[in-house]
Amino acid sequence: MKHMTKRRRIGMIDLSADEFSQSCLPYPTAVIRSISNKLPVVAKKKNDDLLTIIKVTRTTNHLLVKLVITASCKVGTI
Repeated sequence: MKHMTKRRRIGMIDLSADEFSQSCLPYPTAVIRSISNKLPVVAKKKNDDLLTIIKVTRTTNHLLVKLVITASCKVGTI
């Protein structure tokens, strides 16, 4: 918004967008500020959720392997 063309002559018309530029400028700035405040919190939560899923999966897989080995020993296949 800061670098947009604010004044341009088109034929006989002199087009000025100074007020438009000034009225639009706070909006992108507010959006960027909001994103920079919320993004780290959302990213941390998603990362923590993913780590929890990985830990649960590892634990579940470890228990399943133990169960299979125990069952195999009882049957006598190992």
